[in-house]
Amino acid sequence: MNRNSPTILITKCLFLIAVIISVNIGVTHAVELKIDKNIKQGNRWEAIVQKNVSGSFRLVSFTQSRLASYSKGDLLKLHIYLPQKGKARITANNIVKNDVNYQMEVKKTHYKKGWSVFEPWSVNNVLDKHGIRARNLGIEATLNDGTYLPILLRKNGINAEVNKEQTYVLHFFTPANIKSIKYIVFNESQETLSGEITDLFASSTFNLDLNTDEMDKGFYELTLNITWSNNRKSTYKYPFYHAEYDIN
Repeated sequence: MNRNSPTILITKCLFLIAVIISVNIGVTHAVELKIDKNIKQGNRWEAIVQKNVSGSFRLVSFTQSRLASYSKGDLLKLHIYLPQKGKARITANNIVKNDVNYQMEVKKTHYKKGWSVFEPWSVNNVLDKHGIRARNLGIEATLNDGTYLPILLRKNGINAEVNKEQTYVLHFFTPANIKSIKYIVFNESQETLSGEITDLFASSTFNLDLNTDEMDKGFYELTLNITWSNNRKSTYKYPFYHAEYDIN
């Protein structure tokens, strides 16, 4: 037998193990977040997945507008703005964490500079079927570096009624009681907006509205200075880009 036979055999075994692991990883992702069989376009991953048990403070939605409601048969669309041509990630989830953990991710990742539209997004496939209401639908669009982008949720056929958006609606999850949150929005180290929220309860979501009246187009950063119920302090920073909604 060739002296190198044991080495060759070991190499083949390691290769086989690597293949099995990679296949299993792919299957796991497909099971956890797969495209619904009824979606003919294949433009997104969308499913009800295993409940999220993460207990960290986190931003769960960053939108420039929200829908009050939608009905069975509605087709949704997302308008997203990029400051330059490039890659962006668009996801959706249910803001209030309960026994139903909804997740959606847009397959398209490359967008032109300016406003782009993702559609169609039928509520029939998963949202209506599992009772995810419009007011509990969180949406985020980010660049690779974590910068949040302007994104608006609309229903087909009603865009003509849209006025200029002047507020960002953010939703956060907190795992513990909070005494206060002092927030500041900076643009090139200049304070643009500030405020305070008090008395927030553990294991809940809360919203923060940022008025854009005094914001020019460009990059900003939101800073949250949190004082927890035990007087511990934390700071979180969220970079974002602002652009007014101007689609005709």
